[in-house]
Amino acid sequence: MPETTRKKILIVADEPDTAIFLHNLLCSGGFGPMIAENGSRALILAESQNPSVVIIDMMIAGEGGIKLYGELKDDGRLSSIPVIMLSTIDRKTFLLFQKSRKLPSGGTMPPPDAYLQKPPETDEFLGIVRRLTHNQQVPRGAGGKQGQDRPKPADGGPDAN
Repeated sequence: MPETTRKKILIVADEPDTAIFLHNLLCSGGFGPMIAENGSRALILAESQNPSVVIIDMMIAGEGGIKLYGELKDDGRLSSIPVIMLSTIDRKTFLLFQKSRKLPSGGTMPPPDAYLQKPPETDEFLGIVRRLTHNQQVPRGAGGKQGQDRPKPADGGPDAN
């Protein structure tokens, strides 16, 4: 697939092994991955590159992953971008932790569009990314609403057990 038609996927991971693994998986799946090593860089790329999906390693420096997730969901320009959270903790524990957190504005933090334990299984991971990007148009610059599709619970969504 030509680079100009690849859907952009933002990977937020500060561990090089995780970032490279996810980058290679996404390239093999026909996506155009970008890597941000921290939350600040991720916000800049999310605003300027308008990714179809953001994948966040929850364990980036300190509480960086969950903090970044809250910032994305609290920003009207970025809140509709689907987010996949990755972590070494199990889904149930993560969802309990996430429910205890608030958005920077004080609102309730919504569950992510998908949650996967690290390391993610290749077919499941690419399947979730494909479902989240299925009806999206390839971005033509910043702006526009994306991320209207949400995975079914069996697809790794927050209600799956």
